[in-house]
Amino acid sequence: MGADEPAWEGLSPEALQAERSTGPFVSFLADETTLTSAEHPVLAVWVFSADDGRDHRPFRVVPTALWSVENNINLANMDWPEFTSSVGADGVFRGF
Repeated sequence: MGADEPAWEGLSPEALQAERSTGPFVSFLADETTLTSAEHPVLAVWVFSADDGRDHRPFRVVPTALWSVENNINLANMDWPEFTSSVGADGVFRGF
């Protein structure tokens, strides 16, 4: 199923994690908040089961910083907690 399929509409981060077993470590969801907020923050979701005790909660990222999350996570340059600990008080990552 492609990323632009109607079946993905309304998909929660938990449902996305349940659907994925291969592919990149991070996926990005554009939801109502993304489409209605002035900064259009996209929801970044760690898609694989993480039983390592680290923080893999979803967070929002502004489009101009999305490349940093995607590149660094999927190339294993940085860990998810480096991003989750760098979000603003509103839960949005805007870069380092």
